[in-house]
Amino acid sequence: MRISHNITMHCIRWTGEYQLGKIDGVIHTQAGWFDGREVTRVVFDRTKLTLEQLAGKSAKVSCADKIYAPGNKAKALKGFSTGKLTSKYRIAKPSDQKRQIAKWKALQNVPNLTPMQLTKINALAPVDKKLALEWLSPRQRSVLEEN
Repeated sequence: MRISHNITMHCIRWTGEYQLGKIDGVIHTQAGWFDGREVTRVVFDRTKLTLEQLAGKSAKVSCADKIYAPGNKAKALKGFSTGKLTSKYRIAKPSDQKRQIAKWKALQNVPNLTPMQLTKINALAPVDKKLALEWLSPRQRSVLEEN
């Protein structure tokens, strides 16, 4: 798997993590702040999704009015306002991450959840908890069932 550079999309963070996490090829999302805006940082697998495809899918769910990427990666995106992602990006506080699953208390006791698992569960839980649970290992599922 080749992971692309991180890109950041301007959108309301919680909506961004929820909507962008559903996209096949998105590995991880993170709520944050950049350029005075709420943003969602996205890490994606370039073997499954190009930056152009991600931008298009993000626009369809109203999660990209500006795309920031390192270097000149975003400059070629037609129809999008773009900018350079710099070290000024700031991660949102922990309570602002993965808000769609924040109320799923039993999940808080499940050990070793990876960033990808959290991203996919956060994106799927509000619409299909059974599908969201497929992202857990058998051991993690057993811990969840105990709670």
